[in-house]
Amino acid sequence: MKKYFLFLAIIIILFSSFSQQLQEYEKKSLFIFPVQYSSSIKSTVIPERRKNFIEEQMFKMFVKDFQRIDFYEVSTNNSLDLFLKDAEQFIRENAKEIAAKRLDKDDKFKEAIVTIDDLIDTLYNSYAAVPVFEKIEKTKNKKDEPNFNIYLRFEIYNIDSKKKISTIKANNKTSLIGNLMSGLGGLQAESSIMKDLSKDEKEEDKKFQSSITGLFELVRTDMKKLKAFQIQAVPTVITSNRFGFDLGSDNGVKIDHRYKSYIYKSDGSRDMTAFGKIREVKKDYSEAEILIGDIKEGDQIVEDPKLGANFRLHYGMTKIKYEHIIESEEVTVVDELVPTVGVALDYDLGPITKIPEFYLSAEGRFVAIKNKYTATVNTQEVTVKPDFTTFMGDIGFLKKIYMKRFSLNFGAGVGVFSVTANDYAINIFGSTVYDNVTIKGTGYGFSGKIGGEFLITPEFSIYGNILIDLYSNPVNWTVESASGTEISGFSSKVLDINSQGIGFNAGISFTF
Repeated sequence: MKKYFLFLAIIIILFSSFSQQLQEYEKKSLFIFPVQYSSSIKSTVIPERRKNFIEEQMFKMFVKDFQRIDFYEVSTNNSLDLFLKDAEQFIRENAKEIAAKRLDKDDKFKEAIVTIDDLIDTLYNSYAAVPVFEKIEKTKNKKDEPNFNIYLRFEIYNIDSKKKISTIKANNKTSLIGNLMSGLGGLQAESSIMKDLSKDEKEEDKKFQSSITGLFELVRTDMKKLKAFQIQAVPTVITSNRFGFDLGSDNGVKIDHRYKSYIYKSDGSRDMTAFGKIREVKKDYSEAEILIGDIKEGDQIVEDPKLGANFRLHYGMTKIKYEHIIESEEVTVVDELVPTVGVALDYDLGPITKIPEFYLSAEGRFVAIKNKYTATVNTQEVTVKPDFTTFMGDIGFLKKIYMKRFSLNFGAGVGVFSVTANDYAINIFGSTVYDNVTIKGTGYGFSGKIGGEFLITPEFSIYGNILIDLYSNPVNWTVESASGTEISGFSSKVLDINSQGIGFNAGISFTF
């Protein structure tokens, strides 16, 4: 009998230990301290209007669009040490100032009715953040266009332990992802402070705002990965292809956000049981579509924060038609599928548009035209050595419809068809007509695709597309000799090349 009770007690203890491991996210309080700037940053690079934009965008991205935290602004300079030393006393002395800026229910910053006791209560589950800009410098590229190299860090402290829990760094100079996000930041940058600027100032500020917003997005994503701010939940609804949990827009859950479920093992480790993406969001409830695996009661749901970008590499074939007019006769040199190698970037607009799996998509393809072709003119063989560098690029939209691991993808975009050839030569009957020249031309058109994708893991997939390309012959040709002198009498009628037909590609995709 004693053995029976001992065995039962062990089972109860193990079950209790297992149950305690399941966690649900509790909203945290974040005290944000004033932005600090390195003394090496020139005032001409960061005038007051740009500082105002940084403040404006920081509150937009870390407060209004970051609902998983309760926000408190601490505007007293050089006060972090005092705050960490005695946060309660600091709040009592600065209560009016701290309460002055709160995000009210109507999403506007204004005076909120907050008591000192309310502020003191926030010290439970509270953190402090100090944004620091280490470097901001203006540069110009080869086209004399302005760029900004920015280095920033967010120092995050646990108020209870008084210890720094993380330093999140981001920059757009040495970091490839930082540089990429700086380019995409313009999708979220919103500011009216440019209306009175000159044209050149507006161009500069657009680049600056895009860089700041992109790097803030990178920092915010890294913050979501910290245990203190990562959403965890317990499933309350489970169906064959969906799971739901009792956290929603009030906690910052958005369409297409990623979640994984785990089961805990006896040794404390965990195994992933399912992966899903959010398809429905209410104020206090969210529902995710299961894309990989299955979920059961007792599984732990954990947020899987990503930047929402997919980087793709692919190989394919593109229809190319290349013609010459030689001795008043039109000669078709190429009229076939030609190999291509390409890259693409898809940025998820779902959290912004609330349309699941809706992407802004940019794609580039290098067309591998051979450097030597033969054709027949008047029963005689003609040798053509184009040695082209041919590039196709388009930007548009992509939509995915998932059925578990498999998705049906379709999209369209507008783009360019660019041709550049160095050391170009045309030989006719053994006689060189053009030799050692450089030709350049650009055509325009449309590209559509329909295909499928298969998830191998939540971060890695394989895909294939059927392509429809409708690109015109390049126009505005320029032809230069080796010395740089432009050659007259050369037009698109002499060299016609386009892409109009059906092709395909296949490749791999990485999510980050």
